[in-house]
Amino acid sequence: TYSVKDNNSAYKFDFYGYKDPVSGLKTGDTVAIYSDGNGVAMTAEANGNKLKGAEAALNENGELAGDGIALFAVTVDENGYVTFTNEGKALTTGATGNNLTLEDAATEYSLWVTEDAGDGLFFVRNANAQFNGGAQYLEYYRELFTTYGKKANADPKAYAMSFRPLEEAGEEPETALIKGESYVVYNASAEGVFGQAGEMGNSLELVGATIENGKAVVENGALVLTVEEIEDGTYYVFETGGKYLAIGDSKEDDEDLVLQEEATDRAKWYLTANGDGYLNYNTAATYTGTPVCIEFFSGGFSGWTFKSADAAIFRFNFYPLADGTTVVDGVAQVPTVEFDCEDSRYVEQ
Repeated sequence: TYSVKDNNSAYKFDFYGYKDPVSGLKTGDTVAIYSDGNGVAMTAEANGNKLKGAEAALNENGELAGDGIALFAVTVDENGYVTFTNEGKALTTGATGNNLTLEDAATEYSLWVTEDAGDGLFFVRNANAQFNGGAQYLEYYRELFTTYGKKANADPKAYAMSFRPLEEAGEEPETALIKGESYVVYNASAEGVFGQAGEMGNSLELVGATIENGKAVVENGALVLTVEEIEDGTYYVFETGGKYLAIGDSKEDDEDLVLQEEATDRAKWYLTANGDGYLNYNTAATYTGTPVCIEFFSGGFSGWTFKSADAAIFRFNFYPLADGTTVVDGVAQVPTVEFDCEDSRYVEQ
């Protein structure tokens, strides 16, 4: 391996391509952009013409852990300019700054230059954007990532960034879904499990639950799903009270989470590991070409396309019921009050 230095101080490696001599970023790297002073990483989720941040923590290896963090593919050109792309969209600001978006096509305002900020941090300046002759830098301000002019006395906490890998995932959580066994489906962010169909019939209600010793202690009305079919480990069919968990039966109903009479293709589900749980994808339903999975939204459970910035509302775990829980027609029966009929206090005199 050899390197050469051109007049613009970009280093070229014969295999890896160009490398930024300030940050060390090189073509082919994949990184998150982290505001160390605020403990927040950039996401791909827009808020107007800026990008949201997500709380993130550094582990002892300098890796980031958190939900919704955007990963950027790095390209360094022959001039030393850095381009960051997320799922094919380029991190871009406007000609005069004060915004930050992900664009389908890279422009001259998708080119970035790093400046040493000390302690492994960097100021990230757009190569071409200016306002009143002032360069525009990445900034974390009012809980959003944007660009803005950086004055000499500016608080470095707002502008100093680092480029971090994500924490390596540990072992995948154990699903332990066994044909013929029954489970409730728990969402930690909702602190509850699937309940029965809501009033409109197009979503499932939330029923409160806690997890104790690997089992679910549920409130009255929790839906208990039995694994009726496992097809080569690629999909599952869930039955409850003679009906099947499914996404609505037409393209117009791709947001609907329902219980239906037949085990059609829309009653087939596959699981994808995410954090310490699973995303529950439908095998047949899509929305604008994107697979539909289950989410917790507006107090209930329905179908929608996965958004990494809100991963927690899509992440589920399967738990058996706590011992002694009564189930009738697929629904947990947990009375909230019990009366001792032999106690004279509850007998009319």
